[in-house]
Amino acid sequence: MQNKTMWKMFFKISGIFLISGLMFACTDTGKSKELMQAAMATQPEDKKILEFFMYTCPHCRAVEPSVNSWQAKQSVLFQQGIYAFEQIPAVFSANWRSDSKVGEREAAIFYTLRRMGLEHQLRAKLFIAIQDKSLNAGDPDSIRSFLQKEAVPVAEFVTTIKSAEIKADVNRAEMLTRQYGVYSVPVFILFNRALILPQEYADNQAVEAALLSQVKEFYTKNAGKPSAF
Repeated sequence: MQNKTMWKMFFKISGIFLISGLMFACTDTGKSKELMQAAMATQPEDKKILEFFMYTCPHCRAVEPSVNSWQAKQSVLFQQGIYAFEQIPAVFSANWRSDSKVGEREAAIFYTLRRMGLEHQLRAKLFIAIQDKSLNAGDPDSIRSFLQKEAVPVAEFVTTIKSAEIKADVNRAEMLTRQYGVYSVPVFILFNRALILPQEYADNQAVEAALLSQVKEFYTKNAGKPSAF
């Protein structure tokens, strides 16, 4: 009973997820691309590759297999620390209809499961469950049911999602979403110099090819120049 009460308090604070915000987040306009490019240009070149995504975004779910394939092909570079890849759940600031931050609850779930070492193995199931509405990120009972079905320790999840560490993770995700001018997902930001919007490509294979090409270009450019990173 105590855990259930804590869950309700957490999600009450998070507010109501806005469908209008989701629609806006999953589409792209020329203006939003310009904002992201301008924000990216102000950042120093580094070895990071970022993907901003949302569990609620169909485009993010569709491109996920290509992301996995690309990661596998680049695994040596990542394992050796030559480049770093980070997936960031986009968190959009509150708008006039609510004090909630769009994506905040999903981000908390992402970081909680990641700290528990379970996000990667549950990722595909989370995309499906959230998008087919069998998992309501705003309903503690719905989340509890999902966790129990997947044999996730519910008590550990509840304790972790309420922790200061998760709050800090979500705040950082919101800060980076804002810092990079992200108004559309999915989006890949490579080395603070290249921007890839999957919606602009013919298919997932083309997205993967673009990711591989950009990494190869930067690897070739910076080979023997570790000081650049």
